[in-house]
Amino acid sequence: MTNSQYSIRALTEQDFQTMFQWLQNPHVSWWWQVGTQWPKFVEKYRQHIECDYIFPFIMQVDGNAIGYIQYYYTSMVDISWVNEISDKPKSTVGIDIFIGNPEYFAKGYGTIFMKMFIEELWKQSEIKKIIVDPQPENLQAIHCFKKLGFTEIRKVTHPEGDEIFYMELDRPA
Repeated sequence: MTNSQYSIRALTEQDFQTMFQWLQNPHVSWWWQVGTQWPKFVEKYRQHIECDYIFPFIMQVDGNAIGYIQYYYTSMVDISWVNEISDKPKSTVGIDIFIGNPEYFAKGYGTIFMKMFIEELWKQSEIKKIIVDPQPENLQAIHCFKKLGFTEIRKVTHPEGDEIFYMELDRPA
């Protein structure tokens, strides 16, 4: 995917060190509690690269890596209520995103890349719905998603106590 200076490319193991550093930044670690153990991080994201239902990418501006974005088939992960709104195995995908490089944080890049990413996902004919799951306190992410047309579908409290704000976007008619 390319749009002048903006591009998205597949995550590789060469990106792990940079991504791991991003996840230690307070503006990322507040929302992405991945931990600080390198071996567990490598194992998790190596599985993502090799997986056939999670698709991880690096976002770039002028060739510089600035963040992470992924999509996954919701029917293949443990989000039981999502299957209630999805009638076909690959019709609903979830997106996760973060701007890791602090120089690019809070400057509108998340919205730019989400818009690009969504446009690419709609080109896949089987995808009918996209969901996102920001934490309710992540007002910046919620604002971004609303700007792109996502609507709230439910707020869920997970067993660990975290509240998640689920939002969806249906394929345009």
